[in-house]
Amino acid sequence: SVFVTHQLNIKAKNKIAKAIILKINKLNIEKFHECWIPDLNEKINLSGELSDNKNYKLICKKTGILSRFPVSENSSIKIKYDIVVIISGPEPQRSIFQKNIISELKEMNYKTLILTGKINFDTININKNITITNHLKTPDFQSVIKNTDIIISRAGYSSIMDLVSLKQTAILIPTPGQTEQEYLANYLHKNKLFYAVEQKKFNKYTIFTFNKYKPILKNNISEINNKTNLDTFFDEQFNL
Repeated sequence: SVFVTHQLNIKAKNKIAKAIILKINKLNIEKFHECWIPDLNEKINLSGELSDNKNYKLICKKTGILSRFPVSENSSIKIKYDIVVIISGPEPQRSIFQKNIISELKEMNYKTLILTGKINFDTININKNITITNHLKTPDFQSVIKNTDIIISRAGYSSIMDLVSLKQTAILIPTPGQTEQEYLANYLHKNKLFYAVEQKKFNKYTIFTFNKYKPILKNNISEINNKTNLDTFFDEQFNL
């Protein structure tokens, strides 16, 4: 039996809470035969200290990054956007984030698509430059990410793996109070893969700063060698 996670060491606000969470995590995960970690088996991985397994007494293996992408190119999206904003997470921070994004970008001449992540496919035009769409089909979502110059996203691990699988960097804005996202954003910023900024500090000038560093960040992303994918990983595990 296998436990799949990238969070072997869950971040907490203080050392006592972190020690308690680690103990609970170990008690549950060590009941399994192995732990499979969706991450790169390289010196600079995507999850940093979160996937450190030195305190665990079971076999841990890196599977490579897991993503819904790439899929076959069959997109109906014809418009090329300058900025795509991927919104996720719980309320009220979701709405605060969206309101701030619209406030900062509505006076700029960037063609912007805001994806709210809600289930239905409703679309709203805020003005001539900003469109809000709740959801896109996977081929359309992939096409939008691949063909957009500036991506703004939360720092959720699934979103990060999706972006890396498409060789894209982004501005990461972690959800306030979510220690995992705050750690990941800062870790990936320090390793020059993404550009991180706090939600309360994001403004239109963040776009200009990101553009300055984007060539370096994108080059570092493109050099990530994700040799291991789920299919080859399974083949190796089960001798297929």
